[in-house]
Formats: sequence, C-alpha cells, structure tokens
Amino acid sequence: MPFTPLANLRGERRISVRLDADLASDLHPDAEVVVGADAFGAGLQVLIADWAGPGAPSIGVLRRLHAWRQARKAFPLVVVIRQVDSDGFQPGSWTDPDEASSLHETAASDVQTSPSTDAPPPGLLTDRGDAPSVTQTWLDSGRPRRAPAGASVWVLGPNADTPATLSESQAARMLRATLEESAGAAARRRITGLLGSAGSESDCPGLTNSGLFSSHYLFRTLPQEQRWEEARKRARPLLEMRGQTLVRGLGFKIQDRLAHALVLAAERDEQRAVAVLLDRNETFEAESARLGQSPAGYGLAKARQRNAEWLILMRGDQLRPYPAEAGVGVGSRSRVETWLELDLAALDDDDTAYLDLVFSATALGREGNRRRPARQVQTVRDRSREPAAPANL
Repeated sequence: MPFTPLANLRGERRISVRLDADLASDLHPDAEVVVGADAFGAGLQVLIADWAGPGAPSIGVLRRLHAWRQARKAFPLVVVIRQVDSDGFQPGSWTDPDEASSLHETAASDVQTSPSTDAPPPGLLTDRGDAPSVTQTWLDSGRPRRAPAGASVWVLGPNADTPATLSESQAARMLRATLEESAGAAARRRITGLLGSAGSESDCPGLTNSGLFSSHYLFRTLPQEQRWEEARKRARPLLEMRGQTLVRGLGFKIQDRLAHALVLAAERDEQRAVAVLLDRNETFEAESARLGQSPAGYGLAKARQRNAEWLILMRGDQLRPYPAEAGVGVGSRSRVETWLELDLAALDDDDTAYLDLVFSATALGREGNRRRPARQVQTVRDRSREPAAPANL
C-alpha cells in the first residue's frame, strides 16, 4: 500500500480529535487537525477525517464537519475527507486490545531508536487535554500511514461553499502550500485561490502564460508530444522540493551567490540563469523592501549584468521564468510582462511535465544530451510561432 501524502502535512502542531457520533455513520470517529502559523493564534486549521462509505460523502456531511469544528473556535478552517476501505491502515482503526498494545510498543521503540528530525513540535495535543493515545504516539513517531491506492479526497474550503474532489497527492500539495503561509489570513487567501483554480475551466490549473509561449501550443499540442510522458516521470520526484533543493533537482549548479540572487549554470557550466528566491511576504511584481524594487525588476537587472539568458523567480511552490532579453516571447510585451507561472500546489498530477519541459537546466541550456531534446524551451518557443504545429517532434 502506498504511503498517504496527507500524513506528512506539517504545521505549528497536530491535534488528535474525536468526532461526534451523530455527524455521519460512515465517518471514522478519530480525526486529526493540522494547525498553521499565525502570530495572533488564528492560524488556518485543516481537519482531516476518514470516510468508509460506499460512495462520496454529501456536501451536507462536509458542512456538518465544518460547523462542528468551527464551534470550537477554529478559524479559518479547511475540511478534508479521504476515502478508506477495510484494508486501509488508519489511526484508531484497531479493535483488538492486543494489537493496539503491540502498536504502542512498536511506536515507542521507534521514537527511542530512530527519532524523526522533521516530526511536528513536541506535545501532540487533544482537545480534551488527556494523555497521548496510541494514535498520538504513532503520529509523533514521524511514520507515515498507509491508505488505499487511488483514494479520493474531498476538500471544503474556509467559505464552506463547493467542495473540490482531488487526488490525495494534489490535495496534499495544496494544503502544504497553505500551511506554509505565515498568517491565517494569507493562508485563507491561498487555499481559496487554489481550490478555485481546481474547479475552474482553465486549460491547465496551476499554469499561467503571459506572452512567453503560444497558449494553443502549450496547452493543446505539447501534451501530445512523445517527450511528454518521460518529462512527467522526471518531474514527479521534484514536486515536494522547494528553494535551493528544487534548483538542484532541476539540474542546475549554483555557480555564484549574489546578495539576493543565485547565478545558475547548466550542463556545460555556462551561466544560464539568475534565480531569486522570494520571501513569503513578497510577490513577483510588488516592490520589495529587501530588494529595493520588485523581484522581477531586480532579477532581470542581475541577469543582464551576468549575461544570463533567463531569470527564475521562486516563491515557495510558485515559479516563473522571464527571458532576460526583450522580444523573446510570442507576445509584444515588456520583459517584466513576459513569463510563464507554474504553481506546483495547483498543478494537476497529469500536468507535471511542464516543470521539466520549461524549468529544468536541460530545457534552458544551450545543448541537450542523448536522452533529451536540445534547448527544450527554444523548441517550445519556435513551435509556438507555427500556426498549427504537428505533434511528436
């Protein structure tokens, strides 16, 4: 059984809660709450519950859960219900006291011999303030739990309006990005936007093209090409990476470090890009007190100074490449207006190939290798200018 991505969500703390029996008969009574950061104690909370019903839970079930937790002063709030079956390994699912005792001993042994370095802060709590349960000990050990393959997840946002049905991996990416925000209000805006994109009629939720490529080629032709599936497989392990780890995962070498930027080299050590890693309180276009101007303006100036062809801006799981020279995109726009934005949190599992095909060192490099096409981004730009490009390069 695969490990469930939701088990690895991290916030300020995790809380074990016991659901009221009258909420829904198909809800497992043991649930979890992950609490996000907020200086005033109003961090976003994510309530994660398990559903063992024969079909999807009704919107009424989701809203009852939302109202139930809201009554306990949790705000803003996201409700997540994941589908499980009798084979799923879920917290609190043991009825045999011997099995529960055995699990408790195993978990305690794991904590003593192999402490997790990325476990949530100490003091896993319950709303009742009682001693840590078997469930809590297991969670505190840092070991992920298992869930059935292909499990569906239903997510109801802070507005408790229309739930989104997502894969668990996509839901986990969205919630991780939300919990990384430094305040409850920012987290609310983030998850509301992510859930809105998932329910939109967009060609590709999580991908925004601003004059860099032809949208028809980008959304219609490119996914049909032979290289698409291989690129999707290469990109999959990168989805959880952030910052300099993601930079290296994309195949770049950090050749030089400037005051607020990184100079990146590709396969043959030429300076291909300048990367600026934004703080959570910064946006791509607005002026930054740290940089003295917008991150886009600052990064493009540094790219020109270092004779690099590309600027890459990264804000957590949001990435943008900008061409350093004017006139590169298919649209007649200025350099700060010519970009492609990829939001890894909003990206559908089937569309992850864009990360490799647009952002990797091979895509932005001068030369290819035997396994990949040379200058993938150049190829995409050239094909974008064709009125009707055939698939399969």
